[in-house]
Amino acid sequence: MCSLLALPQETLGNFAPDMLTFELVGNLLRWSILPLLAGCLDPVGFQGGRDAAADAVIDAGTDAVDGGFDAEPPVCEPTRWPDTPSGPGGLERMERYFALRDVVLDQGAALARIGWDLDGLCTADAASRGCRGDAIDSFAPDGRAGLDNAFGTMVLPAITAVRSDLERTVRDRMENGETLILGIRDWNGTDTDSEVTFSMVRTAGLADGREEPRWDGTDRYLQDEDGFIDIGPLTDNKIIDKGAYLIDGVLVGRIPERQPVVFPWLDGSTIGLTLLDGQVTARLGPDLQTLSEVWITGRMSVFDVRRMWDEAGFCEGDDIRRIVDASVNEALDMLINDGISGADIFCDAISIGIEFRARQVELGDRGPVERPNQCDDNET
Repeated sequence: MCSLLALPQETLGNFAPDMLTFELVGNLLRWSILPLLAGCLDPVGFQGGRDAAADAVIDAGTDAVDGGFDAEPPVCEPTRWPDTPSGPGGLERMERYFALRDVVLDQGAALARIGWDLDGLCTADAASRGCRGDAIDSFAPDGRAGLDNAFGTMVLPAITAVRSDLERTVRDRMENGETLILGIRDWNGTDTDSEVTFSMVRTAGLADGREEPRWDGTDRYLQDEDGFIDIGPLTDNKIIDKGAYLIDGVLVGRIPERQPVVFPWLDGSTIGLTLLDGQVTARLGPDLQTLSEVWITGRMSVFDVRRMWDEAGFCEGDDIRRIVDASVNEALDMLINDGISGADIFCDAISIGIEFRARQVELGDRGPVERPNQCDDNET
């Protein structure tokens, strides 16, 4: 339930004594308390948190402020990504590519900011949930304006409680060439275009013999050859949306259903988000060379989450697997079938929101990239 988000006692009991360090205990307390503060003490969430231009686009009912959070609104108005602008796209066509960096996985300071409303509800208590967890009164509280990101507010803090090096490790690997390239093609070069092509592909490292990027716009990345599909005589990205758009500097692109979004993880492993209703939104910089607030959002079935942990090396029977399984079971807040809802229907999916920044780069050739399943490797 909302006030009992700590690890179950039986889960803690499975730890070896040397794992219960002061750091672990302190972080576990943080995991228990922060969702409480974000969801229980402020059940309807905050509005704002973006600049005035983006707020006006994203939610006409939101009072904009330049930075920080606005006062609590009288009612919760769910906030979704901006709609497609009217009118045709421009005649001039250009393309830009951006490498993701600065991932935000330690979301303790951003519980009420990363993500969008995914279910049209403002969940503040068990009565306002769209589905139910294992306990009759359990629920995952929404952030500001109905924001759904139970993975970021409940699961990631459980992982960082045990592995405080998570965000630093993933950031370092991304800086060293293991990242994702976000592309904007067929673009008129302005901050509003009603139809652009959005694409995303995993990298196979830096090209040209560079060991680390310069972030000056000339970095060239090899592309994962498995990120493409042959369509007759043509080849295109597996992650692509030819109906994406830009409005007032905000890019909105759709991720094809359950197409894995793969990025580095702990101990040399990778993690793949197989999202339902996956979306990428990003704010274009004024120089057209940077992206900020790059949000990958959507919902993921509990069955795909379990497979994801195997790939990441959180194997059945491990202490950390018991932790993440317990946190996921507590955090489930969505349904695989979004056409139904009900406070008595058991949740079978989880909402996800992860943030990055990005910098302009160049595309290189294609090459192979390994994506090992760490738990399968451990069994052989």
